[in-house]
Amino acid sequence: MKKIIYTLLILMIILLIISIYLFRQAMGDSVYLSDKPVNYASEDVGQANGSFASSGKKQRIIVIDAGHGGPDRGASSKSGTLEKDITLAVALKLGPILENDGYKVIYTRTNDVIDWQSEKQDLLRRAGIANDNHADLFVSIHINSTNLKNITGTETYYHEGSSEGQKFARLVQDGILGEVHLKDRGIKTEDYSVLRNVTAPAILTELGYISTPSEEAVLKDPEDQEKFAQGIASGIINYFGD
Repeated sequence: MKKIIYTLLILMIILLIISIYLFRQAMGDSVYLSDKPVNYASEDVGQANGSFASSGKKQRIIVIDAGHGGPDRGASSKSGTLEKDITLAVALKLGPILENDGYKVIYTRTNDVIDWQSEKQDLLRRAGIANDNHADLFVSIHINSTNLKNITGTETYYHEGSSEGQKFARLVQDGILGEVHLKDRGIKTEDYSVLRNVTAPAILTELGYISTPSEEAVLKDPEDQEKFAQGIASGIINYFGD
C-alpha cells in the first residue's frame, strides 16, 4: 500500500512540474499572427523607460495598426504613391516614440508581408492582436482618397457609443493638427470592423488625402511623417495623463 501511495506522489510531482513548464511556455512574450511572431518595439516591461518599472505602474500596451499591406495597396495617387507604404512608415516612426516614453508597443505588421488571405480575415486578425494582448489602446493609421479635386484634411474615427473612443479620437486629432497644420475635418463615428471588434478604446485616423498633390507631398515627406507620428503619440500620452 505504501509503495502505491509513494508511486502516486511521484506521478503527481511529475505532472505538476510539466504543468508549470507548459504554463511558462504559454505566457511567453511572443505574439503571433498565425504561426509567425509579431515584433515588439520593446519586449521587456520597463525596458524602454525605467519610470514605469521603478514607479510600479502597469506598463501600458499600445497596438499600432498600419493600414492595408501586402496585396492590399489601399489608396493610391496618380503618381503611384501607395497608402500601405505611408501608413507603415508612420507606424514605424510612432512605435519608438511611445517606447521611449515607457509604453509597450505591438504592431499588426512591421513590413509588407501579410499572411492572411481575405479582407475579413485581415480585419479580424488585426482586432485579434489587440484583444489577445489585452491592449490598452488601439490606433489604426490610414490615408484618405477621393475623386473630387482639392479635398484635404485630417479626420479621426471612433465607434459610436464609445465615450473612451471619442476621448481618444479627440486627443489624437488635436495632437496631429498641432504638429501638421492640415485642415481639421473633425472626429467622426463609423462602424469599421477594427473599431467594432477591438475591446480597448480604438480609433482609425485618416492622416490626409493622397489624391490631392499638395497633401500627397506632405504625406510622403519623412519629416512630416515624423510629425504625424509625434502628433499621434501626444494624443496617446495625453489620454493617460502621463
